[in-house]
Amino acid sequence: GNPATHAFVTSPELVMAFVMAGDLTFNPEKDSLVGPNGAEIRLAPPRGRDLPERGYVPDDAAYQGPKAASASASANGAGQGPEVVIDPRSERLQALAPFPAWDGRDVRGAAVLIK
Repeated sequence: GNPATHAFVTSPELVMAFVMAGDLTFNPEKDSLVGPNGAEIRLAPPRGRDLPERGYVPDDAAYQGPKAASASASANGAGQGPEVVIDPRSERLQALAPFPAWDGRDVRGAAVLIK
């Protein structure tokens, strides 16, 4: 992939505009495509009900915090979060051990991968 894009996310309509233009700098609000006969083609704005009629929630009112620990998980010392059940025959999932508690020292000189 192109490291300059840093794995951005966009709408399906904008992705299709980029694909048709063959250029990530294409602006469908201002730029035109050129058809096989040389004529300029302008894309119409998307239509439909892709967006909520009353807009998006303007604050964190939609946030749902984690569920409280189940009584059995707390009694068994399994932790304070929700109980996670993984089929022991699963070939895709495995339980991970919790990370050790932070020792109070920051990591210095670590490389950061941006994809």
